[in-house]
Amino acid sequence: MAVSKRLRYEILRRDNHACRYCGATAPTVKLNVDHVIPVSLGGGDAPTNLVAACADCNGGKTSSLPNAMPVADVQQDAFRQAAELREAADQKRLATFAHLYMVWMWAWEKTGNPISELDEHYFTEETHKLLACGWSARAELTEAAICAGSENAVDIASYIGRAMQATSAPLSIADERLVACVDAVRAWESAWDMARADDEEPPAEDAVILFNTEVAAAFDAGAHPLLRTRAAEAAGRSMSADLGEHLSQMASAGGEL
Repeated sequence: MAVSKRLRYEILRRDNHACRYCGATAPTVKLNVDHVIPVSLGGGDAPTNLVAACADCNGGKTSSLPNAMPVADVQQDAFRQAAELREAADQKRLATFAHLYMVWMWAWEKTGNPISELDEHYFTEETHKLLACGWSARAELTEAAICAGSENAVDIASYIGRAMQATSAPLSIADERLVACVDAVRAWESAWDMARADDEEPPAEDAVILFNTEVAAAFDAGAHPLLRTRAAEAAGRSMSADLGEHLSQMASAGGEL
């Protein structure tokens, strides 16, 4: 559930329009309301889990009375719990990366071809983005890393679908969602790379995570695979992570298959 404008203003008023993380104040900086424990880690929209933070502020001052009682303050335990959850997630992610790196390098070295520093750099970059999307729980990542290394490739995401389809068991809904996310992210990144100028950066990790979340939502909403791919490519050409906007535009334009 989205944080309402009224609650946003109450949080900003409670925190004296100052970022709870760095202390910066409005109007020097723009402020937004942040979840102390991220929604992805189970955090909710209660005032005790919301703080003012440096970001674009959508406002909503007229939604609350100036003399209204402040909403409940965030509990300090929430900060500690959030830090512990993030640390645990980071440790798990690093351990998974180390495992994938070792099996990828082992498979590559078996081919007899040398691994360059550039190969290692791109493997590290692409794999960290993959893990940031929450795909680290998939056992097929190990097989995908082996397949990539055996073919002297650096993007193990390209091999996830092949690794999953190689198993005799039918794909679950979660498996199908994962493959949909992988395929859409690859199409989106490819279109982004084609659209960007030489001095412009590829999509940042935060953008990849956001886009992956939107693909998963589109999958759950029943969007047709080809329509998802077309919308992903359109978003990439626009250098945007907003898949939903492009799906809506295609639907409004009669983008039926």
